[in-house]
Amino acid sequence: MAKWSDGTSAVVVHTERGSKAIKEVGSSLSCFVVAYNDIKRGNPSLEFSANAGENRDEFMSLLASSEADIEELLVRFPYRRSIVQRATSVAGVIRSKINHATGLNSF
Repeated sequence: MAKWSDGTSAVVVHTERGSKAIKEVGSSLSCFVVAYNDIKRGNPSLEFSANAGENRDEFMSLLASSEADIEELLVRFPYRRSIVQRATSVAGVIRSKINHATGLNSF
């Protein structure tokens, strides 16, 4: 079973075209089917938009106006994970270790 640190945690296919694309590249990926609710549990933004950062408008305005290049913007507006994101990450690591230790594969 893939670990969370291995990269993309989920790809949700909504159309036949998307399903065909996944089947075409599937042999080069570690793919398995899981229930939507299991994916949703670790990805709340599937159903609810994330809150905009406090400096989003300023960042987007500067990005659109080309007053600063992307490196300058990334220094000026560094990404900081929220406490919820950090707690979710820690919970995932703990859950993974428990699953590994007990032989369980459920989330």
